[in-house]
Amino acid sequence: MNIVVGGNVIAELGSGEFIGEMACLAKGPASATVEINQPSRYFSISSDALNGLIRKNAEIEAHLEAAFAHAVRAKLVATNARLQAALQGRTGTDG
Repeated sequence: MNIVVGGNVIAELGSGEFIGEMACLAKGPASATVEINQPSRYFSISSDALNGLIRKNAEIEAHLEAAFAHAVRAKLVATNARLQAALQGRTGTDG
């Protein structure tokens, strides 16, 4: 899956990764578009429906927050690595 912003692919996601968790947590609009470029199965739920599910079963909230936090952290680490590599390539330095 490609993550696209402004017509540019900014990231690629693999199997089992969350899509849209930041928008769900912030209850805001999506910050990117996902292009599914291979046969895929996905589960989709609106923020409102997810919050309703959490209200009915509070145990789910802690698990989701931990999973979302892990996913966001992994995406930030990967983005930082890509940015660092791009900047090093642009400046021609190692450092």
